[in-house]
Amino acid sequence: HVGARLQQVGAARLGGVATFTAQTTLDVREYRHGLPPNMEADHLDGQAEQASAREIGAALPLRDGVFPRPYSISSLPHR
Repeated sequence: HVGARLQQVGAARLGGVATFTAQTTLDVREYRHGLPPNMEADHLDGQAEQASAREIGAALPLRDGVFPRPYSISSLPHR
């Protein structure tokens, strides 16, 4: 599979007394023929407006491997 693993690390000094650090890792994978239907959230029926899909998705709990808004629409050229 084509993809990448991105890792971000950050730190901040808190009041000169302590340092807060955080790390996150994002695995990116390409789906050349679109995201499989079982990986899309149930509320995406293809008819929902962007604003209503965003509102519904924000209220749902996160589930591993299921994307509440898995795509973007762009008029820019892409591969």
